[in-house]
Amino acid sequence: MANTTDSPKPRASRAPLLINIALVVGAIGIFLAWRHARDPRRLWAKRVDETHQRYIDTALRRCFGSTDSAEIRRVADAVRGGTLPRPFNECHRGPMAELLVAPNSFIESIQNPPLEVYRLRERERSSLMRLTASARLLEQDVSHAAGNPSAERREPLASKLEELAVAVQQERSAFDDLVRAARDAATLF
Repeated sequence: MANTTDSPKPRASRAPLLINIALVVGAIGIFLAWRHARDPRRLWAKRVDETHQRYIDTALRRCFGSTDSAEIRRVADAVRGGTLPRPFNECHRGPMAELLVAPNSFIESIQNPPLEVYRLRERERSSLMRLTASARLLEQDVSHAAGNPSAERREPLASKLEELAVAVQQERSAFDDLVRAARDAATLF
C-alpha cells in the first residue's frame, strides 16, 4: 500500500542541463571558429597579402616613400618643378632594380589560387605586367638622369612617373579584388 504521507520526489534541478547545453553550444562555436580560420581560401588570401606587402609595397616605399598612386603623382609634380624629393632622388640604383624585380617575384606567390578567383588572378597578372613595363620605362629615364635630371629630361621623367602611378593604381585595385574574392569564397564550415 501506498503511504499517503510520502512526500513527492524533489524535482531535479535544471542547472546541470543548462550548463551542458551551454558547453555543447560553446564547443560548436569554437569548432566553427577554428575551422573558419583554417579555410584554405582564407589562408591563401592571407599568404598572398603578406607576400604583396613584402615585394610590391616595400619596393614602392623605397622609391617613392609610399604605396599610394597619389604620392607618386606628387613626386611627378615635384620633378616637373625641378626638385627630386627623397627617397626618389636615391632610387636610380638598387631600389629601382628591386621595383623591376618585385612584380615577377610576387607572381610566383599567386600560383595555385582557389578556383573561385582564377580569373581575378589573371587580371592581377596582367596588371603586374603593366606595372613592370611602366617601371622599366621609368628606369631607363631615371638611369639616364642618374639622380639629377636636366631640364629637358624632367618632363619625360614626370610623364613616366604619371604612367607608373596609373599602373600602381590599377594593380592595387586588381589585388584588392583578388584578396576580397578569396576571403568571400571562404566557407563557414
